[in-house]
Amino acid sequence: MPHIKYMPVSYPNYVDYKTQNDVFAELGVYGFPNAVSMAGGEKPTPVNVQVVSGNYFSLLGVKPAMGRTFLLEEDRDTGASAVAVLNYKFWQRQFGSNPAIVGGTIRLNGHPFTVIGIGPRGFDGTIGVFPPDVWAPVMSHPYVVTAAFPGGPLDKNRRLLFFNIFGRLKPSVTPTQAQPALQTIGRRLEKEYPNENTGRNVGLLPLTQATIPPAFRAILMQGSGLLMAIVGLVLLIACANIANLMLARATAGIHGAACVGGTRSRLVRQLLIESLLIALPGGALALLVAIGGRDLIISLLPAIVNPRNLNMPINGTVLAFTLVLSIFSAVLFGLAPALRASHSDLGSDLKERMGGAGSPGRFKARNLLVLFQVALSVVALASAGLFVRSLSNAQTIDLGFEHDKLVVLHYSFEESNRT
Repeated sequence: MPHIKYMPVSYPNYVDYKTQNDVFAELGVYGFPNAVSMAGGEKPTPVNVQVVSGNYFSLLGVKPAMGRTFLLEEDRDTGASAVAVLNYKFWQRQFGSNPAIVGGTIRLNGHPFTVIGIGPRGFDGTIGVFPPDVWAPVMSHPYVVTAAFPGGPLDKNRRLLFFNIFGRLKPSVTPTQAQPALQTIGRRLEKEYPNENTGRNVGLLPLTQATIPPAFRAILMQGSGLLMAIVGLVLLIACANIANLMLARATAGIHGAACVGGTRSRLVRQLLIESLLIALPGGALALLVAIGGRDLIISLLPAIVNPRNLNMPINGTVLAFTLVLSIFSAVLFGLAPALRASHSDLGSDLKERMGGAGSPGRFKARNLLVLFQVALSVVALASAGLFVRSLSNAQTIDLGFEHDKLVVLHYSFEESNRT
């Protein structure tokens, strides 16, 4: 099993870090979004609820679009306060941006929650992969985190690794200074509670790096890097192929240019323009394919991921990147054939056409491009074959039990319908 460097912490450990440290001005905590059933509309709706500390929004410096956020006293006693803040996008989608919902009531897992505010536009919380629909205080967990955990309830269970701690350092403290201070507390907790904390300590990360859960960040980054490498490989193959075709065309075109008295600079300009005329429409077509591919990927996502919470826009940044990449590809793989062809020896070309020996340099350039394409194609095919074989092997892993005709059922129901 791979070693996981970063894991969540238990709520009692968070309380100890909060009360015993002297390097943070303030500490807060947030859990992973939990799927619950919400009533308050025409029918029960599955929503993702994230339990957070009472200072969650104030610690992040986030102001609500409407209403207010949590008060510290609303997160002190278990089950005492059932209040909720709605995600702005969820408020638009579920309630049609109706301001009357603030102060109104929704039912989460059958329990009434008062909606006290709407989060600001564009704010999806501190977990970018699974943005919540609703935020609730940690101490409302009996209503929204209903699973029975060995070791006691959520706020008393030191073995339940459910939360991530975040905080703001004091003005005079650096992350390098804060790390050993927190690790001292971690060693103390390991001695006091060896059954729950043996081998566990604390590490610091910038919050911007923790929007993807730290335990999975390295895996996701490796997967994304591999995907980008494959895309780059395909791009190189295509560009090398076009460069070879343009080199052949440029070599033939130089005869016409020489016959009509055309200059070499004019030929280079012509070939660069032709490269751009190929690259720019290709980039536009790639955008259309990207839009269709994005929609296809979203349709294949597992049910736990709400596609409406995913941020995969085709925006100005994507358009600018595509434009720059198209121009760069046109110049890089269009300029070399143009320069090579412009230095072609007309006498050697005529001799070649009459059956004599031509210029070896031009054929060397073509051969190198062909060799480059073949090498990249072999790498791509080998990688694809290994990937398919890995997927096939994963489907034949012995799970240790009879899984034929076994299915998992997910369903939601209101409190009033429970029996």
